[in-house]
Amino acid sequence: MKNSPTIGKLIDKTECRDAIHIAIAPMIAGDDLKPGEHVGLVTNDKASPYIEEKIGIADSFLTKSVTEGQRFWLFFIS
Repeated sequence: MKNSPTIGKLIDKTECRDAIHIAIAPMIAGDDLKPGEHVGLVTNDKASPYIEEKIGIADSFLTKSVTEGQRFWLFFIS
């Protein structure tokens, strides 16, 4: 197995199965959000894609959009 990070990149046949751990937090949508959309904090518990400083993404495993006011998981990014 290679030692270089491959998340967010295409992989080849030399990659093996692995596991990652990611910090998440429950949030309220400050605006309508698409799954996987990058967001920033409006308040401690409200996120919006219109905030310049992005701290995470809306749950990318959702199968439909999050409407304003709905709760969702925020996946933190570094």
